[in-house]
Amino acid sequence: MADSNTRQNDIDKEIEKRLEDRKKRLEKMKGNIKENTALENDEQQIGILVEVDCCGNGCIVSDAANACSVREGNGTTASGAASHAEGNATNATGNQSHAEGNRTTASGGASHAEGVETEASGDNSHAEGRETIASGDNSHAEGFDTEASEENSHAEGFDTEASGFASHAEGSLTKATGNAGSHAEGALTTASGGSSHAEGSATTASGSS
Repeated sequence: MADSNTRQNDIDKEIEKRLEDRKKRLEKMKGNIKENTALENDEQQIGILVEVDCCGNGCIVSDAANACSVREGNGTTASGAASHAEGNATNATGNQSHAEGNRTTASGGASHAEGVETEASGDNSHAEGRETIASGDNSHAEGFDTEASEENSHAEGFDTEASGFASHAEGSLTKATGNAGSHAEGALTTASGGSSHAEGSATTASGSS
């Protein structure tokens, strides 16, 4: 019984810590959105952006001088070449990027952010869901509060972290930090060894292969 209570306390502390980290990341994302919006306003004033209202009501605006980037909706920014921003307060700042939904940011080249407060900053990255971050090149983050920070990594589920090269974290509160395809799944598991695999509840795979 004591062991069970100790484990539950550890889980509660870990969740509290991660929620605090998530709050800090959200504040940073909001600051980036404000900076991007201010930059676009400055560019419009000095004539770098030459926009055309496509339908006469301000809802869809295209910029032929910026490789036909398009912004539509409310408070959106499409400053990357051939980028597309739609929805509410979305920012497509990477070239050929696409941001959609509510307060999403696609800053990597050919990146895609969708959902609510997601961020795709790696080249060719994809962030979807709510408060997810795909910062590694070719990375994919989905679900709620997940982060794929290394090249070719994939994080999905709730509060998962894939920070190893080509790593995969899924489930709840899992971490795949090892390189060469480490895989963590289940709840509170950690795969820190190269090509390691952890599954179940509160397990750790620290050895390689």
